[in-house]
Amino acid sequence: MNRLKHILCPVDFSEASYQAIEKASFFAQLFQADLTLLHVINVLPQSFGVVFGLDINSNNMVEKATENARTLLREAKKNYVPYAVTCKSSIRVGNHAEQILLEADEISADLIVLNLPEMASSDASGKASYTDHLVLHADCPVMTFRANKPDGIEARKGFRKILIPVNRNSPLAEIYRYLDQYLSFMAPEITLFSVLPPDASDLRKNDYKLFHQMTTKEWVGKGLGKITAVIQEGTDARQGIRQYALSHGYDLLLLYTNVREGHYAEDENGVANLVNHASVPVITLRTGKTTSSA
Repeated sequence: MNRLKHILCPVDFSEASYQAIEKASFFAQLFQADLTLLHVINVLPQSFGVVFGLDINSNNMVEKATENARTLLREAKKNYVPYAVTCKSSIRVGNHAEQILLEADEISADLIVLNLPEMASSDASGKASYTDHLVLHADCPVMTFRANKPDGIEARKGFRKILIPVNRNSPLAEIYRYLDQYLSFMAPEITLFSVLPPDASDLRKNDYKLFHQMTTKEWVGKGLGKITAVIQEGTDARQGIRQYALSHGYDLLLLYTNVREGHYAEDENGVANLVNHASVPVITLRTGKTTSSA
């Protein structure tokens, strides 16, 4: 089993972000990785104080916010991070996504653990959330999840059932490599999942059946464990993936984004949409930097 070395956990001091610290701490302890808790303070306009009738300029407000954040990060570390985990705190000022990516690059993060806000998909104007930017642009895998609903049921920290949406263009080699290196020791049940349109030809259906059979046989032969394959018909692949993951009790969705010739591909697989609306945790891999076998 390879080990993660550096895990980054952005914290906004919401209840959900404290759950993110617990999840990040679990992986940090499991892999003996260093953990960094990061709080990002939004940039305030110089006229902020004047507009709101306050006798204080934005620099003073940032200084005060930094002081408060330092105290809250200390308390969060004390309350949610085990003593066995090497943990440091970081505070940055600026755009959320940009500062998280800069911190991840600075510490060479192997994983970003991020809680999703209640309305993560977009704001009122339709603009994408900062989580979209992180998921599609981070150099390291990003784990996203929603805070547990107040029903008294705690989500498992490990992953026993993993759902992997795939198609004929999926970077199978990179997906397999990540599973083998970082998740296989949990002995999860892995399901390869594809959604075909209702009017798909018999030739295409048979092609996907063969594709699934060959992939599962290869991965089982490499010792990955229990692997099943599901092909489902539907007009909305993303909705089908979300519903199947939820109704069949999966602990994790494993997705990927493409990088081609140094540029980010269009989000053709609807990764950001899946991340923002998934009811289960998601790990997103940025792929395309190495040649895949797909």
